[in-house]
Amino acid sequence: MSQPHPPGGIRALQAATILASTAAGVGNASLSLFVIPRLLESPTPLMLRQWKNMHALTHLIFPPPIILSGLAYFYLAYATRSRLYAVAGAFCAAATPWTWTLMMPLNRKLLARAEAVRGLEGGDVEVADAEGAKKLVDDWGTFNLPRGLSVFAAGVVGLFATLFNPRCLRAQLLPAYIRITRQLQDNALFTPLALTYD
Repeated sequence: MSQPHPPGGIRALQAATILASTAAGVGNASLSLFVIPRLLESPTPLMLRQWKNMHALTHLIFPPPIILSGLAYFYLAYATRSRLYAVAGAFCAAATPWTWTLMMPLNRKLLARAEAVRGLEGGDVEVADAEGAKKLVDDWGTFNLPRGLSVFAAGVVGLFATLFNPRCLRAQLLPAYIRITRQLQDNALFTPLALTYD
C-alpha cells in the first residue's frame, strides 16, 4: 500500500526551511568571499569601522534563520522519519559551537580594535599594529566561511531529503507506474505482435 503525500503544512515547512537555510548559508559565506576581501583593501581605521558595521548588522540577521532552520529540520526528521532531515539539522546546529569557540574570540578582539580607532578620521591615519588588525579581519573571513558552507549544506541535504525521500517516492512513483502499466495493457501494447505472411 502506498504512503500518502505529506500534508500541506509539512510541504510548506519543508519549502520555508530549505529556503531559509540556503539563503542564510549563502549570505553568510558571501561575507567571506566578497565582503572581507574588499575590507582588506581599505585603510585600517576604515576597515575596522566597516567590519564593525557589518558585524552589527549580520549578527542580527543570520542567527535567527539558522537556529529556526535547525529546529525545523529536527521536527521534519521526527514527522517524516527521515534521517536526512536530522543530518540537515546537525549541519545547522554545528554553526553554534563553531561560532562560540572560534568566532567569538575574534569578534571581541576586532570590536576592541574598532573602538580604539573610533575617534580617528581619515584613511591615512596610522594605527598601531595595522597588520595585526588586517590579520584578524582575514582570520575572521577564513573562520566564517565553513560556518556559511555548513548552513548551505543543510539546505542541500534538506532539499535532497524532500525530493528523494523514499517514502515520498514510493507514494508518488508506484501509483504512476501502476496507472501507466494498466493503460499500456488496455491499449494492447503488451500483446505480442501478430505476424502476417502474404
